[in-house]
Amino acid sequence: MLSKIIHCPQIRCNCIFGQITLSQIFFKCLFCLHKKTPPLYYFCENIALILYRRCIHFSYYEKIGEEVFCIDEEIPYNIPDTWTWMRLENCCVKEIRRGKSPKYTENSNVLVFAQKCNTKHNSIDVSLAQYLDETALKRSPDDEYMQDGDTVINSTGTGTLGRVGIYRNTDNTKGLSIVPDSHVTVIRSFSCINSHYLYAFMKAHQSVLEKKGEGSTNQKELKPLTLKEMLIAIPPLSEQKRIDKSINIALSHFAVIEESLN
Repeated sequence: MLSKIIHCPQIRCNCIFGQITLSQIFFKCLFCLHKKTPPLYYFCENIALILYRRCIHFSYYEKIGEEVFCIDEEIPYNIPDTWTWMRLENCCVKEIRRGKSPKYTENSNVLVFAQKCNTKHNSIDVSLAQYLDETALKRSPDDEYMQDGDTVINSTGTGTLGRVGIYRNTDNTKGLSIVPDSHVTVIRSFSCINSHYLYAFMKAHQSVLEKKGEGSTNQKELKPLTLKEMLIAIPPLSEQKRIDKSINIALSHFAVIEESLN
């Protein structure tokens, strides 16, 4: 179910000063400031500011349907005021799900993107994709075909589960349509979220995803529901693009260094 996360203040004062709580002192100070009662005015002005900073705690709340929940314990770290937290499910234009179990053939006009195509070397290798028996396409919805900028996540098996990659049309040198198999989850963001930023964020948290598998040791599964509930830090779109540009510049420098070492 879609949800909305909001960040709002909440007074959290349980300390006692004499017989008066800090929150009471705070509001008494506000009263003095409003009335400008001498000689406490300047004293209260400073005290009110200190108490505001110490007593007001900004909490995160998530509204699901008509219910509101505090999710402070889920928030992993602080983000700038202009950013927001969103569930991954709410970032996606396409339902977060895996592909279908494929039926292969020797040749066709459609490829199957398997986990091995999302290599451990942080690259996509479509040359490893096999051909799909096109009779199976009757079971595939139109949005099942992979698109440029899709984030792909290996979702089955120890050693590969949680691996994050990004599919680009330039990876597909054959130029054929391509669909994910039943072990690959595809993440496709709304246009207001930079797909490369979303990939970079999820790649940075790959080690977390690798630990989210459920099931027996060698057959662990990364469930779509687990991914849907993942919290994503979303900056303004301009900032997303700036981050993406900075990452690309850094990667280009790394590539030059790596080439010079060979």
